Amino acid sequence: MNIKAFLLLNLLIIIGFCDKSFANSEDNMLKQADSLFKSQNYEQSLQIYLSLEEKYSDDWRLYYNIGNMYMKISNIPSAILYYERALRLNPADKQLKENIKIANSRLKGEIIPLSDFFLWRWIKDISSLFFPTMWAIIVLCLLLLSCAVFCIYYFSEKHKIPTFYVFLFLSIATLASFSLGLVRTNLINQDNYAIIFDANGIISEQTATTKLGNQKRLRLFNGEKVEIVERNGNILTIRTLDGNKTKVKADCLKII
Repeated sequence: MNIKAFLLLNLLIIIGFCDKSFANSEDNMLKQADSLFKSQNYEQSLQIYLSLEEKYSDDWRLYYNIGNMYMKISNIPSAILYYERALRLNPADKQLKENIKIANSRLKGEIIPLSDFFLWRWIKDISSLFFPTMWAIIVLCLLLLSCAVFCIYYFSEKHKIPTFYVFLFLSIATLASFSLGLVRTNLINQDNYAIIFDANGIISEQTATTKLGNQKRLRLFNGEKVEIVERNGNILTIRTLDGNKTKVKADCLKII
């Protein structure tokens, strides 16, 4: 073994050791945060969880724990924000939905959201069954099966009609799975929903457009979930969940 190879090997070993030590350190921090939570030291536990947020940005359980911490210290807008971030990654979790419902019940305003079109709601529910990686695996498997069945159909002289229908079914299933995977990916990566943190951020003298096209003064509430429909520098056009539109300052809300 020459000197360069020896040094490279040692460098790789050191890097691997450092990565392992860093991972162990983060695991210990998570255990410490859990222990502090059980002993009702919510503020300290929250600070540890928040320090790990960037590292575990795809872990819905971390967002869920942070939301629980904020609920314990009665910071309802922040609790809703992190519950919604957790729900974005794990939309089928019933406990998360229940926690959001409880948090929303503690807001100062009553919001009656418009329901999604039933077909779109079904598509979102089905796409939420798997993460995008699993949908990609399903698409690949179905694609390989489709190719195999097509080869059988093309080269075989028997059972042409049944084989064709199997190929057609697999092709449709492949396209459907691909579409559901795209929907799931877009739902995870969407940045057009936010939580209001400064209800006074509404533009002065701005009226809201109701779903009936009427103009009225709109009152926002801290912790309210809104949809961003247009961005114009520091001014955002938002739509509340009950269908009203208005303009607010960008710094009055936080993206889910």
